[in-house]
Amino acid sequence: MSDPQLLHRHMIVEVEHPVSGKFRAVGNPVKASEAEEIFHPPPALGEHTEETLRNLLVYDSQRIEQLTREKVIIQPAKESKQPLANKVVRRGSMSRKSVRMVKNLGVSVVVSGLFSLIRQDCQKLGLARHTVNYSLGVWGKKERLPDPKITQITTMCGHGLVSFNLVQFLLKEVRGGKKTIEEASAILAKACICGVFNSHRAAELLQAMIEL
Repeated sequence: MSDPQLLHRHMIVEVEHPVSGKFRAVGNPVKASEAEEIFHPPPALGEHTEETLRNLLVYDSQRIEQLTREKVIIQPAKESKQPLANKVVRRGSMSRKSVRMVKNLGVSVVVSGLFSLIRQDCQKLGLARHTVNYSLGVWGKKERLPDPKITQITTMCGHGLVSFNLVQFLLKEVRGGKKTIEEASAILAKACICGVFNSHRAAELLQAMIEL
C-alpha cells in the first residue's frame, strides 16, 4: 500500500465513509488524461433499495411501506459507530453471540468451504443462506498453469488477484527464514480486495509445501 509506483499512479486512494471515516482503497487501473476519478464508499445495507423500487419498478410509497412491514425489504440500517471489518475466522470459532452482533449491524457474512460442512455450521449458528456460489474449477490448457499446489492458493481469490509469482516469492522468503508462515499468508490475503481469501487455509497450504 506504500509502494512508490502505486502511489504515483494513484492506485491507492482515500475514501470517506459516513460511518467508519476515511479508509484506503484500490484505485482505478484504467487511466485517461481527461477523465475525472470519483470514488464512493460501499453502500449501506438497503441504502438503494427504495430508490431502485421507485425508479426501476415504479413502486409507490404505499407498496414500499407494505414490503417493509412484511420484511420483504429492509430500510437502511441506523448509523452505527462500529467500523467496517473484514475478518477470516476458523471453522467452529464463531459464536452465536458474534453472529447476532453481525446480523444486527446489517453486515453480510461470506463463508467459504465444503457445502456439507457450511450447511451444518449455518444451522448451528441460525444463519439462513442467501446466495450460494459454486466453483466449477479451472478449464482450458491447465498444463500451462503453475504447480497445482500453488493454484490451490491463488484460486481462493475468485477475482484472480493473488499472483502465482507472489506465492513462489513468499515460499522462498519463508524457506529463507525472512518471513513466517503467518506473515506470508497475511500478505497473500491483502491482495484479495473482496476479502473471501482464507488466510488460515493459505497458511496450512504453505506449511504443507514447505514440508515437502
